[in-house]
Amino acid sequence: MNCSICCCIIWVFWLAGCATTRDAAPGTEKSGNPLVRVFSTNIYEQADRPSGEMAAGQVTQQGDIVQQPKPENQTAVSPPKPSDAKRAPFSGSDQRASKSVIEIGRKSALDLEKPIHLELAFDNADLYEVLDLTLYEHYGVSYMIDPSIKAQVTFHITGDYTKTQFIDVLNNILQLSNLAIIKGPGNIYKIVQRAASAGVGNERLQVDKTTDAAGDVTRMIRLRYIGAPMAAASLTPFLSRGAVVIQDNVNNALLMTDTPDNLDKAASVLGVMDVPFFEDVSWRVFPVKTVDVDDLAKDLGQVLKSAGLFSRPGAIQGGFEIVPIRTMNALLVVTRWPALLTLVDDWIMAMDRAGNTGTQVWVYFVENGNAADLADIIGQLYGSSARSRTSTRATKPTSGTSRTTGSVGTATTSRSTSSSSRKNTSSARTRTTNAPEVATLVGGAGDILGEVEIIADEANNAIVIRATERDYRIIEKVLKQLDILPRQVLINVVIAEITLSGSIEWGVEWFLNKNIGSIGSDKGDYTAQSALDNGIKRSINTPLGSSTGFYFTVYDPVDFLRGLGKILGSDSGINILSSPNILALDNKESSIEVGKEIPTVTGTTTDATGGTTITNTVQYRKTGIILNVTPHINSSGLVKMELEQEVSDVGEFIQELKNYTFLSRRAETSLVVEDGKTIVIGGLMKSNSQNSNAGIPFLKDIPILGYLFGAGSKKSEKTELIILITPNVIKSRAEADRITKEFSEKISHLTQGLR
Repeated sequence: MNCSICCCIIWVFWLAGCATTRDAAPGTEKSGNPLVRVFSTNIYEQADRPSGEMAAGQVTQQGDIVQQPKPENQTAVSPPKPSDAKRAPFSGSDQRASKSVIEIGRKSALDLEKPIHLELAFDNADLYEVLDLTLYEHYGVSYMIDPSIKAQVTFHITGDYTKTQFIDVLNNILQLSNLAIIKGPGNIYKIVQRAASAGVGNERLQVDKTTDAAGDVTRMIRLRYIGAPMAAASLTPFLSRGAVVIQDNVNNALLMTDTPDNLDKAASVLGVMDVPFFEDVSWRVFPVKTVDVDDLAKDLGQVLKSAGLFSRPGAIQGGFEIVPIRTMNALLVVTRWPALLTLVDDWIMAMDRAGNTGTQVWVYFVENGNAADLADIIGQLYGSSARSRTSTRATKPTSGTSRTTGSVGTATTSRSTSSSSRKNTSSARTRTTNAPEVATLVGGAGDILGEVEIIADEANNAIVIRATERDYRIIEKVLKQLDILPRQVLINVVIAEITLSGSIEWGVEWFLNKNIGSIGSDKGDYTAQSALDNGIKRSINTPLGSSTGFYFTVYDPVDFLRGLGKILGSDSGINILSSPNILALDNKESSIEVGKEIPTVTGTTTDATGGTTITNTVQYRKTGIILNVTPHINSSGLVKMELEQEVSDVGEFIQELKNYTFLSRRAETSLVVEDGKTIVIGGLMKSNSQNSNAGIPFLKDIPILGYLFGAGSKKSEKTELIILITPNVIKSRAEADRITKEFSEKISHLTQGLR
């Protein structure tokens, strides 16, 4: 009796506790106090809460969410609406008609949701910012995120999306970062690592049915005719990366956590596979890489038949079946003997690899280099013999001069062929206009195993290669390393003439030594002293050649001229003769010529009988400023320049020779300049003398007495030519345009300032 009374009392208290629990949950849910989220040190807090209280929705160290009921006298706080400034790049409108971009396939839940038109564009955006702007501000979705997750996402979408549809789209985007969205308790979505998605969800397990929830969900699929291990291995290509697949061998079922779309797709695949036909057979899909699947299926069938498999009882009535799948470029093999799949795998691997030995024709389109040059390099790298082939197009014979192999033009070149004991010969090739180049490569050269033929198609700047796939892949790797965008350097040149008078009478070199440290820009940002203190003090006035009078000094940008003009004042004049820009390739010579060509008689043909001139041979001689530059760019940004400079002018006319004399100064040197630094080259001086006689006409020309009626004067002028060269390493076309524009504007301001 006492026992019965005690049991009744315990049962009453238990019912009371359950009632309390049931009442508490709805009460909390009914209050529905929306939280004003403030992000601080990765903790979500409730704004304006009393100090010392745990905020509702705050995540504890154990990962639980604190649910704090709202006081009765407290009004519900609405989620803050984003300001117009924050939502400027985005637009939202619930007045548009529903238009789903992604077909989710769960119409019962989606029909109750109202779509919102979205136009979102994120490029390398922080995941926290993306979640805040999309889930929270647009759809009012509460979410949590694993503090260890640090990711950036990039996506552009536009269309009408319901909340469930957008969460599915966002979940697909997060799959690329191996993340997942899971619906947790209290309709709070969790963003976690995909590997942990199966253990944090709050949805009830669905058996043979996909839930209507958004994000990653878990589904159980029971199998009837095939085993769980085989089904799991077959479904891997149809699931997303990092999807959780658990094999339940006891119940012969699969537990899978992935997106609802992928789970529906996996279920449809299993629906085709899990039929009674597979109850007593084994099957496998073999991907094929190189050979044709139909030919492989035919050859594989012949191999298995010759192996004696059809001699077994029952084998002819269905021992195995090979089905080519053209859409997947794969073979489906079904057999009653599981061990046969291992044998088939070995044969398919051997046949697929053997397909690489067949000779094929490949075309490699050169993007940055020259097809003929690359073909020549490959021929010398792997080739042991070579031959030439003439184009079938009719071409007119052209004349040319002998050049080294690799030159482009109308020249014809050849190289002798020699043999060695290893059956390797030096490559030989004949270059002819409009003729494709051919190099035959024989086995034994490097990693090339078969015979390879290379043809340079200069018209399309492409290389045609006849080889096996294996040999082509080896050659392709070399071509991709050679076919790179060549580095360029933009060379800005300023050619100025300085009149030597006053304080600069003895030349710019003497003036710099005397006034070092005082030449700079208007703001004093660039001085010769600062440049000389940076470890290059000995570079000033370094001679460029023996007895040439050339010198050079390294300065910062061309504000040197502005500073020099400010120091000189009215003592001397600076005249900018030219300021050309030239874009040169790395290791390629570039030339700048400022001047004119003077006709010079180099030979005369006369009649042997009468001595009458018949023909004059005239050659034009270039005069002026000629600058040849060959830049070499290293990995650290330094530019080594090989300079060849010539300054020439027309001298006196010699009547006996009927030719002019030429005044020329020439120097060659190599120097290293930092990217963006300016080098000043000077020392090219010239003196002009002019005699004048003014007075009374005719009377001033009377001998002895003429000086009484006139006066003679002699005027001499001395000038020095300086050249400023600034190399700028170019990494893109936009950078070249920017540097050219800045340099042109600087020269324009400098010219106006020196007037």
